[in-house]
Amino acid sequence: MRVIAALLASLLIAAAPDWTAGLDIPGWRPLSRAPDVAAWWREAPQPVNASFARLMVRLERRVAVQGFLSQSVLFEIDCSAGRLRALRRIAYRRHRLEGPASAVAGPAVWSVPSGDGLESQIFRQACAGMN
Repeated sequence: MRVIAALLASLLIAAAPDWTAGLDIPGWRPLSRAPDVAAWWREAPQPVNASFARLMVRLERRVAVQGFLSQSVLFEIDCSAGRLRALRRIAYRRHRLEGPASAVAGPAVWSVPSGDGLESQIFRQACAGMN
């Protein structure tokens, strides 16, 4: 019975219209899309004498995670060292960065992106033409 329910659920999802329809916001450019998460990016203001690139990334989720559907993340990217970190995260209860918001706590730890995941795509976008 569980197998049949899982099969029916996957068929319903496959037949459903594009869940990201209507999520575009002027100024945000598409970055990546997975079955349950889509990402857009835009340039972030650079501090005076900045030594790293910065990008704002907007994540939209198909299904709420801990009650949140969208998130804006400020990334700092060190192109020469091949690493990046999230400086600030704000989660929103509705799509398109709308509704009640909450800052997401966490350390701004540097990481080295690998593979073709979202962090790798952010790194490539920020560092295009720099390396």
